[in-house]
Amino acid sequence: DNSGGSFDADIFALYSKARSYHVVSGNTAMAFHFFRSEDAEVGSTVSDNSAYVSSFDEFNYNASAGALQEYWTNNYQIVHSANRLIDTMQYLVSNGGELTPGDLINKYEAHMFRAYAYFNLVRGFGEIPLIDFKISDAAEANIPKSPVSDIYVLIDKDLTEAEKLPTTWETRFIGRFTYGAARALHAKTYMQRNDWGSKYTAAKDVMALTAIYS
Repeated sequence: DNSGGSFDADIFALYSKARSYHVVSGNTAMAFHFFRSEDAEVGSTVSDNSAYVSSFDEFNYNASAGALQEYWTNNYQIVHSANRLIDTMQYLVSNGGELTPGDLINKYEAHMFRAYAYFNLVRGFGEIPLIDFKISDAAEANIPKSPVSDIYVLIDKDLTEAEKLPTTWETRFIGRFTYGAARALHAKTYMQRNDWGSKYTAAKDVMALTAIYS
């Protein structure tokens, strides 16, 4: 049974972080990725979420704005948690330990989460600190920003690992990342970079599994 690894609890905690209000379940991500592009507008009343209108519709950014801080912080929390898990696995192997088939799936999930969070961050902020290592002291995270291209190098590496995930899960694990999810996200990252050839190939790979995912 490859579905259960020694690091399942860590992975489930990452799923919980990814479902937080300021990552997917609230309106913060919508403001970052839809209000900016005019795919969506703040509705309701004129005074409702006026700060979102100023920041994301009119591009009047303020570093102290709660939404900016929360989106940054919550996505980097996912990055740091994924880094810790990947580092723990690397330490285990380097000291003669072995990863079970379930552990390897946990590893691929961790890479998927890191890629997902960095894709959120690079689209939201552009150049950002590239932290792909375990943080033991907060000062270690105080590093210069990296070029966008370097962030995508890491995203590509992480998604290549994530594409080793199973195509499907047994019923009790519905909702966990799959090969199809990783490949679809990879396609989206290629589209963001105007790499249409790679995007086409990745999208076709997912479309070939329509019978499974429909």
